[in-house]
Amino acid sequence: MAIPGRCASRDVAFMPLPQHRAIAAAAVPLFLSMIVNQVAGLVTTAVLGRRATAALAAYAVTAAVLNPAFTAITGALRGMAPFIAPHREHPPGAIPVLRDARWLALIIGALAAGAVACVPLVASLGGAPPEVLAKLGIFPYLLVVYVLLYGLGGGANAALIALGHSRQVIWASLAGAAVSIVLVVILVPGSACRGWGAR
Repeated sequence: MAIPGRCASRDVAFMPLPQHRAIAAAAVPLFLSMIVNQVAGLVTTAVLGRRATAALAAYAVTAAVLNPAFTAITGALRGMAPFIAPHREHPPGAIPVLRDARWLALIIGALAAGAVACVPLVASLGGAPPEVLAKLGIFPYLLVVYVLLYGLGGGANAALIALGHSRQVIWASLAGAAVSIVLVVILVPGSACRGWGAR
């Protein structure tokens, strides 16, 4: 409660140090995982840009639909974190919340996957050149599987952070980004990816 004669905002401004640490422990892993994913995307764009303009355009068209789809899934599932955090001392108590979140993840994941599956149609209606459409190949449909698997994860990162396992989230993000970068560097210059939107 604010003391008479003092500004109430001053009392709110001074947050106890443990609260600062708790907020940082929850926010930093999410921030780092986003940065890592952005770096992986930049590497993909750079490699495709050196290979062929049409391939880069095909990737950009796909990303224009994929990124909002991932944002929808991630945003919906991160909302369960406040309901999981109270069970940090007794994780099994969060199981009912995770079950409900799984259904939400499946529904939103299916809708997002449907949107990604429509990338060729969206590109065609948007006036993409035929060479760009040809470069799409089966790439959008591979990403449909990826989006569905991401949705099946049921917001694992948000749940781990809410339960106090932030390091696992960081290491998982680093491992995923490393695999993505290695595969892009290895596969894109080769002829094995012809028709996948990478050549």
